Amino acid sequence: ANFHQTDVGGVDLSASYFTSWGRTQVGASYRLEHIFSNVLGNSIQSRDVWFSTEKVKGTDDEVAFDHEKYRHNWNFFLEQSVSWKSLTASAGAALNYSNDFGANWTFGGDVSYGFARFFSVAASVNQALRLPTFTDLYYKSADHLPNSLLSPEKSLTAELGLKINNAPWLQGRVSGALSAFYRNGRDIIDWVKLPSDDVWRSMNHTEINAIGTSLWAEYASGGFVRNVRLSYDFIDLDKQSDGYLSQYALDYLKHKAVLSLRHNIAGTQRGAYGTFEASWLLSFNDREGTYTNAKAETLEYDPFFLLNLRLSWTKDFDSHVKRICLFAEADNLLDTSYYDYGGIRQPGIWAKGGFAVKF
Repeated sequence: ANFHQTDVGGVDLSASYFTSWGRTQVGASYRLEHIFSNVLGNSIQSRDVWFSTEKVKGTDDEVAFDHEKYRHNWNFFLEQSVSWKSLTASAGAALNYSNDFGANWTFGGDVSYGFARFFSVAASVNQALRLPTFTDLYYKSADHLPNSLLSPEKSLTAELGLKINNAPWLQGRVSGALSAFYRNGRDIIDWVKLPSDDVWRSMNHTEINAIGTSLWAEYASGGFVRNVRLSYDFIDLDKQSDGYLSQYALDYLKHKAVLSLRHNIAGTQRGAYGTFEASWLLSFNDREGTYTNAKAETLEYDPFFLLNLRLSWTKDFDSHVKRICLFAEADNLLDTSYYDYGGIRQPGIWAKGGFAVKF
């Protein structure tokens, strides 16, 4: 068994200054991550840890905490935002310094412009940085080998989009958005193995480029149909698995379409008996990649549909209790049998319920 004790602490400081040029913001932060473990970190002499009385499974021996790791992270950033009539823009840069990975710079910027009252167009370019976790670097088991030489994961993403904001059309409110993005990822962290291998291995993919689009449209009104929304997301990577099984980077949801509908059944929130509503959600999911089933067979993911239902009763009050909501939800009403992320078989029909009170 694996036992870990983690300690995390930090401090953040930031300041903003407003001028005719807009808002200038600067900040700095420090974060300490520390772990005692019997598997993660660098080897040390076994020591007693006051907070643990864990026993080795099947014995009376206490767990030997013989691994330890410190990580110090410093972050500094500068950001400038400006606004002029219907145009807003911001740009910034950040420096991350880690005792393990040295200094890494990132930057970002975005601009948006509103026109024709209900429309806006936006564009952005941003860099991102992700440091390997202690698990990525050190976790070792019967079916996984670590890699202490992993590099930080870096990406550059550019996005362009058009949005409609609450246009009063069709006797209701119409909103929607269309966007597209391109992401260049370098040193992407993943766990991979060949189908014939017994163990997973941590590694950096040299480069993975992704393109994607997102489209959604929504109609809202105060009638029988309270809200209807249709969305579609698409992602494609230019890197193939080359026969490897990927546990993270190359195992992704390529197509996802969602249709949701919320409608009234009876009453109103401020009426004598409150309102009773139903919310339906139908989704189509198509995942890229492969997984290994319980028979050790390598299979591609099958597309699947899911149907969920939520029933709710809501009543508004003028007293100390402003609102009460009772709800019941049922997911996967079609009892679809499917495997999702990581090759894990998902449950069939399952339900839950609850209540919320607003004072």
